[in-house]
Amino acid sequence: MEIKDWLWIRLTLYGFAFASALLMPAPVEAIPIATVKHTLMGLPVQVVVFAIGLLLMSYDPRFDDVWTRPTHHSNPLSFLSPLNVLHFLASMCFAGGLGLVAGATVSQSKLNHGLLLLATGCGIWLSARLGAWCCTHKMASPDDLSEPDSRPNQ
Repeated sequence: MEIKDWLWIRLTLYGFAFASALLMPAPVEAIPIATVKHTLMGLPVQVVVFAIGLLLMSYDPRFDDVWTRPTHHSNPLSFLSPLNVLHFLASMCFAGGLGLVAGATVSQSKLNHGLLLLATGCGIWLSARLGAWCCTHKMASPDDLSEPDSRPNQ
């Protein structure tokens, strides 16, 4: 059985990530703000490294010949199209980070953990966007994806 639309499975996983982060016990020790600053300074390096990895994958014959832009309806476990995997990982980081930030209303020590997770999700998302831009030779154009039945009659 092949799943055609992954939206509800993804939303369930995002909800689970948010709820588990929200209900996570407060850490014994908060992350020092200096660590948060150093991690955020390394964010551009993360984006560039992921984008270079995607560029190298675009020339690997084991991956799909044509990549499509990821959506929440696409299969997040399709390793033949790495943009879907990065999109899913970024969304999970966002959901967990938002849960931790929301949980910071109860325990202040969760705030830095949540901000780091949100920054990681943002970095993964930016690298997927940069990788898609670098791999334009591999990306499908919107005209290639339109089906003849979906076009209006002329």
